[in-house]
Amino acid sequence: MPEPLSPAAQAVLDAFESTKFADHHAIAAAIFELVDQVVPEESEPSEQPFADPNDPWPTWHANKKTRLKLLAIAIELENQS
Repeated sequence: MPEPLSPAAQAVLDAFESTKFADHHAIAAAIFELVDQVVPEESEPSEQPFADPNDPWPTWHANKKTRLKLLAIAIELENQS
């Protein structure tokens, strides 16, 4: 018997299996859940970006870009008819 899935993996699987639409809608639902698990929405850091190596802004910005790219894929799949 396989090991139980982690909560994150189970949430993605549940999102995929919960849709009653065509396969591309199921994939989009799974991607939306995956994005929330891997790169959750975060508030912009309060500090302004500086050259400080401990500055949280570059990491926040990179995560935001990744999140938006993944969401764009999911939205494109979701809008297919």
